[in-house]
Amino acid sequence: MSGYKYDWTCPNCGTYLQLKMRVTQTKRKCPHCGFRVTPEEIDRQAWYRGVGCLIIIGLVWLLCTVPAGTIAGLFQGLIYFIVGLAVIAVIAFVVYVSYKVYDNRRSESKKSEFLDSSDYGLIRDFARSEMIYEEGTHEKLHTLLQQRGWDLPADEINSLVEKESEDFFRGEQTKWITDQIGGKNPTNRDAYISAYIELSHPHEDEYIHVLAGFLKVAESDYPKLREEITRFTTRAELGEFERKLRDGTLEK
Repeated sequence: MSGYKYDWTCPNCGTYLQLKMRVTQTKRKCPHCGFRVTPEEIDRQAWYRGVGCLIIIGLVWLLCTVPAGTIAGLFQGLIYFIVGLAVIAVIAFVVYVSYKVYDNRRSESKKSEFLDSSDYGLIRDFARSEMIYEEGTHEKLHTLLQQRGWDLPADEINSLVEKESEDFFRGEQTKWITDQIGGKNPTNRDAYISAYIELSHPHEDEYIHVLAGFLKVAESDYPKLREEITRFTTRAELGEFERKLRDGTLEK
């Protein structure tokens, strides 16, 4: 920082700027690529500059304290050098750990801010569109979010897209199963279970909440409902086996 200005380098295109007054940064953008300037990005760059200055000071201190001349002096200088390296290593480790803790907290805060922002709708709309299957669109989404000031890792953006896509599919599938069961107009518990089994494999309970909704079963009773579905499936399979056996239609 020089005077009342902040030295800032755009992480997207490398453009160097001097920005006035930190309070104005929420509305500033890189004039070259449109990347949004944020206080978090300014703090991150300031942190790295501080670490660089600390390392330079340590090296200067080493050069100033190493004695010259006799063998004893060289030996003493070697000891100073080793001790100095150890001190710098410890300082660097403490700085690194401190920054990682700070960076993790900042990343979580940034992610929470993004999830609550209107820009998160870009993730939701992308995950529910056919564009998700087009080559190169994930990279374009990442670049677009960077230009809007959301410097999130690509793998984190992809995870958000994947979660939204899965949630959308489960929602659509839940609606379809619910409509199909309701369309059969079941009149009793066994009829509901039978309709559910026809639409969902009995050993997969990802949509058991649909059946539980019809039967008014609480989530705490899902294990009992799973056992009931398994018993019902076994009875149905044995009943079908007996019917084929008595009718002479069992495959040989």
